[in-house]
Amino acid sequence: MQTLMQPTEAIRAEYAPVPTEATEDMAGGGGGPLLVGGPIMVGDPRYRADLDYDGSGQIDEFELFFATILERAKEGKKVDLTDDVWGCAIYTTVADLPAIMSCNFTSENLLRFCYISLMSVVNLVLQFGLLYWISIYVMAPSMRTAQNTYFDFHREVFSKDGSFQPSLMLKFPENSELCQFPLFDKWFTIAVLFLWCSQCFLEIRSSQRIFSGLVSLPSLPWGISHTLMIHEGLHETDSHTNLAKIELALASVGEKATGEVAQLCGAVLQMYELVSDKYTVEQSQRFLVCLTPVTRIGIFCLVLVPRMVVILALMLMGCVWLTATDRFDSLILNALALEFVVHVDNLLFSMFFPVSLHAQVENLKVAIPGEGDGQQRMATMQSGLDLSHSGQSSDKGGYYRSFFYLVLVSTFVIFFQAFQPVIPGFSQDLDEACAPFVSTWSTPRFGLDSMAEIFECIMGEETCFPYGGDMIKA
Repeated sequence: MQTLMQPTEAIRAEYAPVPTEATEDMAGGGGGPLLVGGPIMVGDPRYRADLDYDGSGQIDEFELFFATILERAKEGKKVDLTDDVWGCAIYTTVADLPAIMSCNFTSENLLRFCYISLMSVVNLVLQFGLLYWISIYVMAPSMRTAQNTYFDFHREVFSKDGSFQPSLMLKFPENSELCQFPLFDKWFTIAVLFLWCSQCFLEIRSSQRIFSGLVSLPSLPWGISHTLMIHEGLHETDSHTNLAKIELALASVGEKATGEVAQLCGAVLQMYELVSDKYTVEQSQRFLVCLTPVTRIGIFCLVLVPRMVVILALMLMGCVWLTATDRFDSLILNALALEFVVHVDNLLFSMFFPVSLHAQVENLKVAIPGEGDGQQRMATMQSGLDLSHSGQSSDKGGYYRSFFYLVLVSTFVIFFQAFQPVIPGFSQDLDEACAPFVSTWSTPRFGLDSMAEIFECIMGEETCFPYGGDMIKA
């Protein structure tokens, strides 16, 4: 991949001062020429090799427009790909698929694309298969059991006019199962459903970030190689900056020092240069700055849409299963079991993909274009585009989006609880029937009101669990 280079302000002012509707349309093939008099050829004083992206010896209007894309990408935010099978699928779609379609691929491109495609199919089969098996073997039987129990409860514990008969409740054979329905304690159920839906919406929000980033990317201009969709940059962190400052200080001291001090400064300077070079190489990152129409459609249809379908279906089915659970303790265990299904793609990614691919996916960022035209930022930037830095600005939109998701999850849980399909038309008639019964099994034999007796048992003065006929009745 090529290192990003930016045109100087003078070049930009002369050839492409401000992106206009005409220049923006060039990505799709429209718009008029940016260069009056034709391309800039080698030998022209205005020619710059770093703007000649195809190495043809001339700079055309599409290359100038592509330089504008790079500048705006530098100014915007960066979005990480997810560390799962879906992130790998996006990576191979933008890194390998264009090369394969243009018949300009290596054996590594073909191998990586085929393997990731295979594992993507395996992931889809597993997740859609689990959805099917959960629906017929787990969710539907739980719903049938809950509905049968509630049906028997109305038939055997109520009179024909709908009056509750407490004496019949004591004889009801399924009172233990009935009074542990999640619908009996709606606040406990709402809390569990809120956490479960939050887990699902976490996946949805992750997809939304990537979707928004990919939508904002411009199309690759005509005449620009597909390999330039991805560019390399250096991610300069505070540690790297500090190393550079130390090197500069040592170089300054070494120029003035003599004898052994100069030799010591030279040795230490060489050590810091090696450390700094190694650190810089390790922090190398790659940035997705534009897309071809094929890659854009491929990502949306083959990655983002199936992922959203899986997570939405799993969220709905999980809510139904949790609501139909027959015991309160199973409610927590079932929620944990559902989380396993959500993370199938992460498991496959961690187990069946090479570590080198992990690093490649981690280092690829989606460079969302900035809002400005780059002129203010270029005045303070050196030659060579570093996409890792973006302007520090207030991110009020992030708080608004987070609050939106909080309201969305809460609203979904409340509506599901009100219109749940497990007990259609649930009339909240378990409180009167189950409150006395629950108190018999939810109260410990030795509770807070028995602290004196508990203390005597601990000290060995009495026994809380006697043998033989001296049974202590609850």
